[in-house]
Amino acid sequence: MFRQRRATPPGDRPTGSAAGTPGVHVGLAQLVALEHRGLAATNTPHRPLHSLLAGRHGSRMRGRGLDFLEMRPYLPGDDVRAIDWRVSVRTGRAHVRVHAEERDRPVVLVVDQRQNMFFATRRAMKSVVAAEAAALLGWNLRRGGDRIGALVFDDAGAALFAPHRGRAGWLRILGEIARRNQALHAGATTAQAPAMLDGVLAQLLRVLTPGHLIVLLSDFDGAGEVSHALLAQLARRHDLLAMPVRDAGAQRWPEHGQYVVSDGVLQLALTAGDAAERRRLAELAEAHRHRIRRWREELAVPVLPLDTAEDVATQLRRALAIDPGLQVHGS
Repeated sequence: MFRQRRATPPGDRPTGSAAGTPGVHVGLAQLVALEHRGLAATNTPHRPLHSLLAGRHGSRMRGRGLDFLEMRPYLPGDDVRAIDWRVSVRTGRAHVRVHAEERDRPVVLVVDQRQNMFFATRRAMKSVVAAEAAALLGWNLRRGGDRIGALVFDDAGAALFAPHRGRAGWLRILGEIARRNQALHAGATTAQAPAMLDGVLAQLLRVLTPGHLIVLLSDFDGAGEVSHALLAQLARRHDLLAMPVRDAGAQRWPEHGQYVVSDGVLQLALTAGDAAERRRLAELAEAHRHRIRRWREELAVPVLPLDTAEDVATQLRRALAIDPGLQVHGS
């Protein structure tokens, strides 16, 4: 996060091969190469990723098909939306209605490539982590026969792709992710747009018919009460999975030295060891984590954090192999 170096002027932006520098940018070729990296845990039978997300390992993301199977007592991890309140009141114990899992559930990957994602202290930029996670999830979901769509956005706008099974359409999605990823650089002059997050959530509400699986890959910069309300509406119509991309180093204030940090336009001089700034940074980080925890606690939205310091496929395998509810405590 903090390095004693000058900001790169817009005219000095790296070009050519530098655009594919590992961890800084990711290209279409790298995203296509992830096709053969499976996400099923090695100690479990092979099954489509769709089944893992749908609850084969105790996930709260249950299939909500139309074919009723049974009424049974509520178990930890069940979707609270499946509770039959009349039966629960009559028996004095919470019961849920179990339906056959939907065989064809379209998936929409929401991929954040805003300037605030162009940051990391270890291994890879948040923007790269989001891009790699989207590619890995998409390739594995396609293997299970799902229709994949996407909404890829940056500070200037968003591109929406309707869910399809075709390989050509999926490659267009990966190409859009790569294009917006490689447009990120330290000398960017486009104004950052925290409100773009709410705009994207509102767009999903407008254009998607009920019954999608929506995977949100973002650091959720700009999330607030409006975001919470929009997510509540989305959660009533779709299955949501939030995957906050974070960098643990961003929460650590340097202990020594003087630093200049920049967003490519403005610069700020900082003095390490400032206890007040350390507290302020910690408070901001905790407030952000609290907002995301509320999505899990109040909206029953599973939260699977991704860290910039670790290989993305390894994190996804670990997260999807167990109950996603166990993954949110460190978010």
